[in-house]
Amino acid sequence: MLCLHASLNMFLDDRWSLGSLFFSLGVSVKTNLLLFSPGLLSLYMIFLGVRRTVLQLVICASAQTLSKLP
Repeated sequence: MLCLHASLNMFLDDRWSLGSLFFSLGVSVKTNLLLFSPGLLSLYMIFLGVRRTVLQLVICASAQTLSKLP
């Protein structure tokens, strides 16, 4: 939950990429944070638009991939 709070703080400070990284790290630790994903996707779409939303989703996916490597 600490990573979720850190990501929310980054989103409020308009640091979307760093917030996405913290959110993804939080999901890798505690998977019930996925319940916040639909709301986060709608915030991405409202505030960032389609292109920057895709960039944020790539950041989340790459952090998940890198955290699972041996």
